[in-house]
Amino acid sequence: MGIVTRDWKPRATPTGLAELMSYDEYHIPTETDDGWETSSLLEEGVDSERIADLMRSIHNGELENIHSIVLVKNGKLVLEEYFDGYDRDAKHYVASVTKSIASVLIGIAMEQGFIDGIAQGGLDKTVLDLFPEYEAVINADPAKQNIFFKHILSMSAGLEWDEHTHPYDDPRNDWYKAYHGQDSVRFVLQKPVVVAPGKEFVYSGGLSILLSGLIKNRSGMHTAEFAKEFLFRPLGIADYSWEDVNDGLTDTDGGLHMRPRDMANIGYLLQNGGQWKGNQIVSQEWINESTSVHMSTDVGPDYGYLWWRGKLFVNGQSVETFFASGYGGQKIFVFPALDLIVVITHKVFDNPYGDLRNVAMLTRHIIPAMLPPITPQGMTGLVSKDLDGFVGKYESAPDRDVLTIFTDGNELCLRGRDVDRAKLIPETENRFIGTVMDIVDFQIVFIEDERGEVANLKLYLGFRSVRYDKIEQLS
Repeated sequence: MGIVTRDWKPRATPTGLAELMSYDEYHIPTETDDGWETSSLLEEGVDSERIADLMRSIHNGELENIHSIVLVKNGKLVLEEYFDGYDRDAKHYVASVTKSIASVLIGIAMEQGFIDGIAQGGLDKTVLDLFPEYEAVINADPAKQNIFFKHILSMSAGLEWDEHTHPYDDPRNDWYKAYHGQDSVRFVLQKPVVVAPGKEFVYSGGLSILLSGLIKNRSGMHTAEFAKEFLFRPLGIADYSWEDVNDGLTDTDGGLHMRPRDMANIGYLLQNGGQWKGNQIVSQEWINESTSVHMSTDVGPDYGYLWWRGKLFVNGQSVETFFASGYGGQKIFVFPALDLIVVITHKVFDNPYGDLRNVAMLTRHIIPAMLPPITPQGMTGLVSKDLDGFVGKYESAPDRDVLTIFTDGNELCLRGRDVDRAKLIPETENRFIGTVMDIVDFQIVFIEDERGEVANLKLYLGFRSVRYDKIEQLS
């Protein structure tokens, strides 16, 4: 894998392996005129060796398809690396990260008075209140009177929508139909209600495109121009592009192309209470509301108003984040407790493990570099007889998935639907770590009942945590 970065400085070692020179000495990002103050990893309390290990993993091809990594710690740019021919001036297609930025625009539209704010009951406005020009379409189905603005923002409007059965370039895909149609808003609003609004999360690019129509109708500005005036220009973001759908509306579902450094501006804006350089761009109230959990999902993290929210379990610690997520692994992560923003861009298409690689980079390298050192793995001294109590078959309640825990010599192992044998390394007497597909680590915590016998386990994989109950004891 080729690396394009001015900072990469390998050196020969006695073993002949290429290693990175000190990141503290050679890897301070360049200050430009975009407003970012830069600093070193060391000065901001980051373990540079952990980050150096991450760069080695990318350089050696262990982590594929990565295009950029940008880290902001304590409000300062401390890491900026590009790969596969990309550099800091290259705009990247950010896909559905666009949705989260559209959410910020909604908050600004509320502040500017174009849309009723939270205090004025704006989130409880009906779809007819928002789109009176489509009265005939909306009133054709009485159930649509129960769709509120908050349902549109939380992907819970209950409208029929399918953008996953067929590829995005397939005319049968609902998003393809909306994108290429003559009236994208009408296409979405005329979809039938199939689930009571507010009851079920259904990922829908169509609901996101409604926001473009709403901003245009209420402000009188093309949404891209609205963003330029009220968001991008105040943030000093000038080099970007934004696609339209066929009917001329700004594609607020996934049409943005941005530089990773500018993506970091968005993350820092939310981390910093809506302020940039002392100017209040969007309200703290909207940031709190839009990044709070409003819908649970079946994909791991929960959903706010076009922002995702979840926890990662690292070194036995729970670390909360909210984030913008785009197809193929494009991400803006905000970790409030760590005062950390992480921007990662990937190859967009034909990159099925992009999200898993993000989790691997966060849990193996980036977050541990921000946390105090812990006792090394596998040092608890457990032996074969200590492992017998964990052995058995465990079943999850939601989907009846079965995990088998078994011993192989002095090792505890896991077998599952997609895993034949994963070695479990003890971290404590009841917490183990393993790896799937040589990409991402998972944790298992065994839980005892009142008799001191293992009754269930909890699996932590990325943003997903699932409880499994023991259904069979194996000898």
